[in-house]
Parts: sequence; structure tokens; C-alpha cells
Amino acid sequence: MTFDPHFRFYSDGHAPTGAAPDDAFWPALRRELGEEMERRRASYPKLVSKVRMNRDTADRELRVWRAIAASVAAIPATGVAPATWSEMVHALRREIALRRKFYPQWILDRAIDADDAERKLSLVEAWHDYLWHDCGGAEGAAARAERLRLLDQPRAA
Repeated sequence: MTFDPHFRFYSDGHAPTGAAPDDAFWPALRRELGEEMERRRASYPKLVSKVRMNRDTADRELRVWRAIAASVAAIPATGVAPATWSEMVHALRREIALRRKFYPQWILDRAIDADDAERKLSLVEAWHDYLWHDCGGAEGAAARAERLRLLDQPRAA
């Protein structure tokens, strides 16, 4: 899998602090990833039945999100099929992009509170950031090196 070298790691106005997360971060992250896993578990069968998502895609997404949730002990890891580092980073990037796209309208529609949306997005961004920069072994190192190589090339129009 390749990674978009121009992916914005942080929302506007946010930057990495380099500081260790505070004590409230981990329970909040576990809660958010657990809730996201449950939303997907509940909604994907409906999407498949309405032919808005195929079964293979739903199964793959659920497998990856179970691994993401289990990676922070948001759900028990027992029986969770593994996902690669690359699959988890790609899934988190898709989730970040969707939240960045839809949250502004949901805030206007009062479907979500602005502070809650900001908190939820920040948690997912922080976990993605940790996985991208601090994990992944050889696969992660190669992906980060490839990103830097691609950033040195002119951006396609």
C-alpha cells in the first residue's frame, strides 16, 4: 500500500506537542475507538443489505477496526484477527478524512457538538500520529522514507 505524501496529519491550528499524553488521553481514546467499532459493527450489516457496501469490504473494515480498537484495549484482543500496520494507518486516515469532511456540516445541523467533534477528531488524529511516527517496524520505516522521497518531488497538478 502506498501513502499520500501530502496527507495532513493534524487539523488546522493543531500541531504535535511532543509531550506524552496526559492520564485522561488513554481512557478517552479507548472509549472513542470502542464506540467507533460499535458504530461500524451496527451499521455495516445495514449497508451490505442495502448494497451500499459489499460483504468483503465490510468484513475487511470490521477486521481492521477490531484490531485498531484492540490495539489500545478498547475491546478484548481475544479472537481479534490481526491487521497490518499499513491497514490500520490507512483506516485511520480514511476516518480522519471523513470526520474532517462531515463534521462541519454535522455541527451546523446540530447532530454533533463542536467541542465533541473536535475532541473525537483529535483523539483519532493522535492515535494515527503515534502509529505513523512511532510504530510499524520495517514497514513503517519504509513508508515514512517513501513519503519523504515523494515530498521531494514536484507535486502533480
